[in-house]
Amino acid sequence: MEKDRQPARTLINNALELFKIRSLDLLGDAQWTLIRNNRLVKAAILHKGWLADYHARKFPLLPGDALLCAFQETISYDAGGNEIKRALAIVEVKEIIRPPEQLKLPPDAQ
Repeated sequence: MEKDRQPARTLINNALELFKIRSLDLLGDAQWTLIRNNRLVKAAILHKGWLADYHARKFPLLPGDALLCAFQETISYDAGGNEIKRALAIVEVKEIIRPPEQLKLPPDAQ
């Protein structure tokens, strides 16, 4: 996607979706790397209260956890209908979904 073309049209989609965490932003407002439809995407987390709780260590988050989120996706197109820019923002984190725990083998089975 070329960044120097001016958008002729911008569409904004709002929806609810599960995003799997690939890597976390541990310090500030940078974009997180999430997995969406088996593809890596970068997303800004706009849910400031949730983000403040995360940075205050009120709950753990690990790669592999998933987030049920309300999100906004902004897509810009040139005059020919070609996508030139796509931005994803998490508006609200509704739930943290942890992967199922793996059963431990009994000591004599190892």
